[in-house]
Amino acid sequence: MTGEKRKDSIFRAIVILMAFDVVFGASIAAIGFALLESRAIALAGAGLAACGIVLLVFFALLGRRSI
Repeated sequence: MTGEKRKDSIFRAIVILMAFDVVFGASIAAIGFALLESRAIALAGAGLAACGIVLLVFFALLGRRSI
């Protein structure tokens, strides 16, 4: 595997993991808010999803740039 292809696959894997993180955080927020009626769990899930979105955008942009 060449260096450029390897770098692309690493960034793609990170972006996919961050997308799963966003979905997981949103699920925690929804379950905490709707089912458990816990504001703390809902906020923790929303915070996790927000951090995931920021990192997702960062790594997506970084992956498109040639370093």
